Formats: sequence, structure tokens, C-alpha cells
Amino acid sequence: MPYYFLIVFALSPSIVWLLYFLRKDVHPESNRMILKIFFLGMLSAIPAALIEGLGFFALVICLLVALALNGAVTKSGGEAKP
Repeated sequence: MPYYFLIVFALSPSIVWLLYFLRKDVHPESNRMILKIFFLGMLSAIPAALIEGLGFFALVICLLVALALNGAVTKSGGEAKP
């Protein structure tokens, strides 16, 4: 199967959703901002794929980070210190 077909097939749902919401938006943002966010979303797939490749190890790291953050918030009582 040609690679260009796979690329078009992978990007088409995102482009369809983008066009749908652009037409429904009453107060649209600038095209530059929309393209910036669209491409940043595509770039976010790279670290997600790397983390997914780590498997169970990544899950353990994420849980440890979540527990550490939860402990920091509950220890301070959830209040912002001045």
C-alpha cells in the first residue's frame, strides 16, 4: 500500500473535523492560530507514541507523578500560599 495513501487516510478525519467546526464557529480565531494549534497537535503524537512504546514502565512513571502531585496539593490543603 503506498505511503501517500496512508498519510491522506490518517489526516482526513482531522481535516474534516477542523472544517466542520470552522463553519459552525460564530467567532472564529485567526487562520494562523488555527494552523499553529493543528500542527502542535500533530507534533504531540510523537511523544505519545514514544511513551506508548515504553508500555508498563510509562504507566508506572505516570502513576508516580500523579501521586506526587496529589500529595503536594493535599499537603498544602489545596490552598494557594501568598
